[in-house]
Amino acid sequence: MVGKKKEIDHKWVKNNNGSIAIVFSHKKKPYKFAPVRGGDFNNDQDRAIANQVAGQIELDIKLGKFSGLDPWLPKQADKIGIGDPNPYTINDAWRDYKISKADKISL
Repeated sequence: MVGKKKEIDHKWVKNNNGSIAIVFSHKKKPYKFAPVRGGDFNNDQDRAIANQVAGQIELDIKLGKFSGLDPWLPKQADKIGIGDPNPYTINDAWRDYKISKADKISL
């Protein structure tokens, strides 16, 4: 299944030579970034996080709250190897995904 887009992927989540990128445009400005540092497109957890981030950004745009990528970029602590004591897990992503889709799907 290498390189194939799975059904659950958000339309902005793209395979970027094996890594994950979120690619979209807003007000004629293109955006492209990696939501998961070192994320692997074939890793279900990494893609679930990317899908959740893409969905939140899309919601922010629809609500008129999008002001740029700063809230979505990996934090400085990630760059220097300081781990989050409470990492975002696949269960967190699934919970957030269900909440964001509650009006569209039956749980």
